[in-house]
Amino acid sequence: MLAMADQTQSITLDHQWERVFGAIEQAAQNVRGMHISSSDRTAKTITLTANPSARSWGENMNITLVPTDDGKTVMNISSATKIGIGFADFGKNKKNINSIVDEMKIILQKNDSGFQSKSPQNDSGGSASFCGNCGKKLDPGARFCGSCGFDTAGGAK
Repeated sequence: MLAMADQTQSITLDHQWERVFGAIEQAAQNVRGMHISSSDRTAKTITLTANPSARSWGENMNITLVPTDDGKTVMNISSATKIGIGFADFGKNKKNINSIVDEMKIILQKNDSGFQSKSPQNDSGGSASFCGNCGKKLDPGARFCGSCGFDTAGGAK
């Protein structure tokens, strides 16, 4: 499939922006070839990069989160090839966007089901626990998430 190298997509998610932000950061670690080059919670932006490989010509993926009044989040994603404007990417940038979005949705779904949001005090199996609010890995025995401040024991932030 021949496609222009620059891709743009907007998605509305039924989650607060903090949870989406954490899930994107976690997804970037799980998607082969993607790396976080910058992450700014204040600006609600994340920039991911991919170096040239069999899966990518090399790209910069900019993600901006926009909270809505009803507690949802609009995720705006733009991806541009590092090679140059007007270069055909044969759908690689679109596939990379889809990989990040699909992985992020899996993480959010796992968090919704309680799979990764168990309290570390109740985690006797030694497996990693993740924040039920932002999806970041919790420090062993931590009551509060070091990333977003969420009380993992169910109290207030």
